[in-house]
Amino acid sequence: IDFRGYGWSSGQPSLRLLCPDAAAILPHLPSILEAAGIDKEVPCVAYGRSIGSVCAIEAVASSGGRFAGLILEGGIASLLELPMAQGLADMLGAEGKKLLRSLPDLFDQCGKLSRAPPQRVLVVHGRHDNISPVSQGTALHAACADKGQLVLIEAGHNDVTLKAEYVEAIRSFLATVKSEHFSQSEEDGTQGFSWLHSVGDLFRRTKAQVLGCFGTT
Repeated sequence: IDFRGYGWSSGQPSLRLLCPDAAAILPHLPSILEAAGIDKEVPCVAYGRSIGSVCAIEAVASSGGRFAGLILEGGIASLLELPMAQGLADMLGAEGKKLLRSLPDLFDQCGKLSRAPPQRVLVVHGRHDNISPVSQGTALHAACADKGQLVLIEAGHNDVTLKAEYVEAIRSFLATVKSEHFSQSEEDGTQGFSWLHSVGDLFRRTKAQVLGCFGTT
């Protein structure tokens, strides 16, 4: 799903609308899954990368337990603690830092995770991430309590997915979630594997087909 103002989405980019937009997708989830040839009742795993972690966490928190798992890659725990925000405050001197400390937490990422984490959470973060430092990932993991798994990789913000450890972490996490939600007989059949693999079919469909899930053109 594209942010508003990006890719297939219309409108103008807006940080304040990230969470409402994520929540607005949930009623359309059954039709999105069906368009991809996936059972609409199948357990789902939300995946959010970087600022997309805001949308993923909001979707999970607003879903009423619809998601079996959550994967956060290079995620954000606090927007105001990012180097970019700190750098802007430094440009304004002491008043800038004072202003930054007075601003509210726009997304309450850790609060949402601590109040209603999904059954399993995987936090993958690059140790050398200079956009969303590793402290952001460890904070997200800590908020999940015993439901979280933290995997730190020797990578930055944009090359985590190139590492073998990333591939193995995702594979292992999905396999665990799958085993918790399907019997052995289902795992041996097509249905058991379809929810892991056929999501790729959705991305091979045309824009018109995908937007049709939302009743738009």
